[in-house]
Amino acid sequence: MAMTGLHRAPSTTSRDRHGGTRQNGGGRNEDPLNWCAWAHQGHRLWVGMPDSFWVYTYKVERCPFPGNHVWMSCPYAHRGERAHRRDPSRFLYATASCPEYEESKRQLQPAGSNAPPTCSRGLRCSYAHGIFETLMHPTRLRTVMCDGGTDCPCSMCFFAHCLALRRREDDEVPLVIFPATPPAAGLRPARAPRPPASVSSRS
Repeated sequence: MAMTGLHRAPSTTSRDRHGGTRQNGGGRNEDPLNWCAWAHQGHRLWVGMPDSFWVYTYKVERCPFPGNHVWMSCPYAHRGERAHRRDPSRFLYATASCPEYEESKRQLQPAGSNAPPTCSRGLRCSYAHGIFETLMHPTRLRTVMCDGGTDCPCSMCFFAHCLALRRREDDEVPLVIFPATPPAAGLRPARAPRPPASVSSRS
């Protein structure tokens, strides 16, 4: 069966809406020294984080901070968290929802269970498990405009907030390794991270 929405090899550039090429991640925001928001400080992360952060880091990388903090405002994945996603650079899956996962979710709702939905294929499943895997897939993230536009109050958002940030489904997202985000205020002061290391530049 033909699969749609599968991730392709990462690239540092993509075609813009006029047929030209551009740097992925919104230009200046690709440099973490210019990030204008930090994850643990309650800011709207979509304002400054590049696409590569959302696709390959957000709720994919295990949280490096051992202290107690609010999972929902943390960009990292935590044990037992439903928002946890598979790494799309390692696992190929379509944007279509997994029927078995959705059926498991329907069965758990009436019981009031906090257990996450399951799928017998697990990490090897060819379909998306949950809304985070669906809407943060490399072929779906920011391909649709947000109804709130630049006034969107969400700390994270799956949609584009201006035409310049809107992606096409075939726009590729570069695979970038990000340094650990500073923890919540009070644990340690925020600091500017080192620039990310592009995976493609590694030997």
